[in-house]
Amino acid sequence: MSGHLFFYRHDGALKKLAIDEIIIIEAANNYVKIHKRGGILMLRTTLDAALNRLPEKQFLRVHRSFAVSVDYIDMISKKAVFMKDMEPGVPVSRQHYPEMIKQIIILDGESPEPKKSK
Repeated sequence: MSGHLFFYRHDGALKKLAIDEIIIIEAANNYVKIHKRGGILMLRTTLDAALNRLPEKQFLRVHRSFAVSVDYIDMISKKAVFMKDMEPGVPVSRQHYPEMIKQIIILDGESPEPKKSK
């Protein structure tokens, strides 16, 4: 466990959640669905507010409605991020793809950056 955790309200009490258990954060109006090992949590907050409270390098914003934990990424394409042991993939928007690629380390010589039109 990374040692990072946060608390959320549940039935009038505060419950602990380790950040390294979070796989996907999905926007749902003024709530977020936190897909984690062992289930889904619904929390009353926005995706932006949740991401502002979590470690920046741990989560990638891949779409207006989705952020993913870098620890669980299995494969990335221009249209989806595939998470370990989860189906289907999480959609990637054209707007967020270039920024997402800048934040990850790519070992080979190929650049996945979209070509700029003249």
